[in-house]
Amino acid sequence: MSLRVRLINNGRQFRIVVLLTYFIAMLLLIFYGKNFYPAITLEMCLNQPERYDGSQIDIGTEITVDKIYQDGFTIKQFGHIVKVKGRAENMEPGDFITLSVVFHKDGWLELKSYHIAKKRRFKIAVSIFPALLVIYLLLKSFSFDFKRFVFEERH
Repeated sequence: MSLRVRLINNGRQFRIVVLLTYFIAMLLLIFYGKNFYPAITLEMCLNQPERYDGSQIDIGTEITVDKIYQDGFTIKQFGHIVKVKGRAENMEPGDFITLSVVFHKDGWLELKSYHIAKKRRFKIAVSIFPALLVIYLLLKSFSFDFKRFVFEERH
C-alpha cells in the first residue's frame, strides 16, 4: 500500500523509470536480433560471396532497375550494380522494386519474385502531409511541460 502511494506521489520519477525500461528493452531486442538473427543484405553477400552463396535474400531498400536485357536486368543499390537473371515483365529502367532472390558467389542474383513500386517517391511525399497535420493539431491543442514531463491541454 505504501509503495503504491509513493509511486503515485512521485509520478515524474516513475515515468522516467518506465521510459528508461522501455529504452533498455528496445536496445536489448536490437542487440539480440542483430547478433542472433541478422538480416542478410546484398552488401554482405557482395563482401563475402563464398559465405552467402545460395542464400535467399529479400532486397527492398532503394533498389532501382538500371538496364533490362533478354535474360534479366541489372539493379542499382547504394552504388552497386548487380545482374539479376530472370523474367522481368512490365519493368522499366528507373523503376523502384523489391526483390526476393538467390545470391550466387559469381556476383549475380537469381530472381524468385519481385514487386514494382510505381510512384513510390510521390507516395512518400504525399504521406508527409497528414503527419505534419497531426503534429500541428497536437501542438495546437497541447503543450509539453518539461518540468513535470507531461502533455497538458491548452486553455
